Amino acid sequence: MNIHMLIIALLGSLSLLAAQPLWDNRLDFEEIEHRLKHERIVEIIDMHTFLKKSGKIPSGTHPIQLAILESGLKAVFKKPGACYGEIAAYNMAKALGMRIVPPTVMREIKGVRGSLQFYVESSIDLMRSHQDYRSKLDEKTISHEQLFNYLMCRWDIHAGNQILAKHKGKYYLALIDNAGVRSLIHTTKNKITTMYASTLEKLKVVDRPKLELVWHELLKVNRNRTEKLIDLILTRKEQIIEVILKTKIKKKRSA
Repeated sequence: MNIHMLIIALLGSLSLLAAQPLWDNRLDFEEIEHRLKHERIVEIIDMHTFLKKSGKIPSGTHPIQLAILESGLKAVFKKPGACYGEIAAYNMAKALGMRIVPPTVMREIKGVRGSLQFYVESSIDLMRSHQDYRSKLDEKTISHEQLFNYLMCRWDIHAGNQILAKHKGKYYLALIDNAGVRSLIHTTKNKITTMYASTLEKLKVVDRPKLELVWHELLKVNRNRTEKLIDLILTRKEQIIEVILKTKIKKKRSA
């Protein structure tokens, strides 16, 4: 091993020990996006190996890697195929003002373009504990999760695809492994429970041009299939708006 490779390996080992920013309401998404796009990557580790060494149960069968950036920031790298749903899920959550999907960007690593997503660290292992994570969350977060799942056809829902993080007595939710949102085969039957006027107003301005920005990367790969997915999302958006409006009318009548 030459001196250059030795230095890179040493930086990676030291960076792996660096504290990861907390997943809470203070995390600056724009700053994390910038770092994910521009910081030098010093080490790549197989994610399943990393999770096992951390005492956690890995989930999923797709090859996933943990990227260590020069500052010590950890991120999850997924190659083409799985990456498009990850990018779209973050773009959609961001467009709706929902802090439930970790910052995700497109990044080229060793000649391969894929998604690079902020790694959410948590001492809570839902795969091992099987606890009801929703019982720990506030109504707004639960509402946003169910709305997002329904709108984006997020059907791959299990303990390994939700992360529950705790900080200063409050619990925060992160929805990960969103590759499946590009699928038209599966549809989630989650009940729509959102009743927030701010969400309603944001939904009203979600139109085809905005959804094309959300699905920008996948449109380049498969325009026909992605156009159908956009049609489905627009239909579901109208259903959600109708439910929210009916709920508001009922509330006014009962007041």
